[in-house]
Amino acid sequence: MGGSAWFQGNLVEAAGFVEKSLRLYVGVGYDLGVAKAHTNLATLYFRRGDWRSAAASLEEAQQVLERIGDIQNQALVLANLGWTRTAMGDHDAAREALHASLLLREELQDSYGIAHTSVTLGQLAIIEGRWQDAARFSQTALDLAEGIGNQEFQIYALECLAQVTARAGDLPRGLELAQKALDLARSNGLVDIEAGCLRTLGRLHVEAEQYDQAESFLRESERLCADQDDQYRRGQALLDLGLMCQQRRDTPRAADDRGDTYLKQARDIFAALGARHDHRLATDALRRWQRE
Repeated sequence: MGGSAWFQGNLVEAAGFVEKSLRLYVGVGYDLGVAKAHTNLATLYFRRGDWRSAAASLEEAQQVLERIGDIQNQALVLANLGWTRTAMGDHDAAREALHASLLLREELQDSYGIAHTSVTLGQLAIIEGRWQDAARFSQTALDLAEGIGNQEFQIYALECLAQVTARAGDLPRGLELAQKALDLARSNGLVDIEAGCLRTLGRLHVEAEQYDQAESFLRESERLCADQDDQYRRGQALLDLGLMCQQRRDTPRAADDRGDTYLKQARDIFAALGARHDHRLATDALRRWQRE
């Protein structure tokens, strides 16, 4: 019944069923069931926008899996915890979880898992401005993903490498890599990943001062995220749209109040999610906008 509620979109009801199963597993001492229930709760909390509870549930699952010695599931939970902490802005905790995941997956010689964790480490390195680390992790992820034929991780790695390449001064090549990622996402029907590719292309076109193209990509990314109820990535697209409005010089400030609207929407989304790093970026950008 919990699965039925989940697929029907009734996340509150689904969480109730999972919590009931968690209590049953605890009562009979079935540790693996306890860990899986915590993991399912984390997914539900994340989809509801309650990231703090998601992170807490993943930490509970990780502790149980560590106690029973289930290395494979522990590595997966740590990777998901690292991504959640990255989105929340807890970068030190994210890095710790991701490196622990990578060590376990290397011990298991799990190419799929190493690609998964490496691409997340690459994304975190970009956020923190550690460009050499970003290039290293992203290239590792791309090589492994191509070797095992995993399109999803290829796309994520190409997105990261596009940003790294542009940062290194080769913006045209960065745009080529970002377009390749978008083409792969579209050809494989990966709509959720497509939204991220559109955002990367939009940001790179902002760097190239090609604002009309940038706005088109970013608005399409925001629309796709809204359609999928992916509020975090929607907030990121809105933040980029607001930053683009601040940067462009061909539109008079008084004639373009869209930037103010974009930044306020992004700020409110990040505040509701508890995405501290992104909320700080949106708040600082809004303050700059209002001072101009």
